[in-house]
Amino acid sequence: MLLSSLVNVPYLVVCFDEALNKVTQKQQMDVLFRYWDAADDSMKTRYLTSCFMGHTCAEDLASAFHQAVEEIKGSKILQVSMDGPNVHFKFLRSLKEELRESDESHILDIGSCGLHAINGAYKAGHVASG
Repeated sequence: MLLSSLVNVPYLVVCFDEALNKVTQKQQMDVLFRYWDAADDSMKTRYLTSCFMGHTCAEDLASAFHQAVEEIKGSKILQVSMDGPNVHFKFLRSLKEELRESDESHILDIGSCGLHAINGAYKAGHVASG
């Protein structure tokens, strides 16, 4: 359903955040898309999937990221939004180089923490609404 709704979306932001899942004791990477919905004239942020990884290094992130977005054309990816540990920046440099070499996309570099702004706003709204 989500992927079919993205067919006519020219650009999107791929957001991810990873943390330790206390139940599985593995790193969990949640992947979201943020895009402009022309039909509703509004921004949408939608959950896509979660990936579970062992030890997290840039190569593990890259593998899980590619698996999560395999059905999305690289030319649609406008930005990658994530939290900021150094392993993520290594992953982002690698992804930018990969897309540049394939002439698919040039990812905008406008900072890494757009995901946390959305999460913080959602949490504040949830708390305020009781």
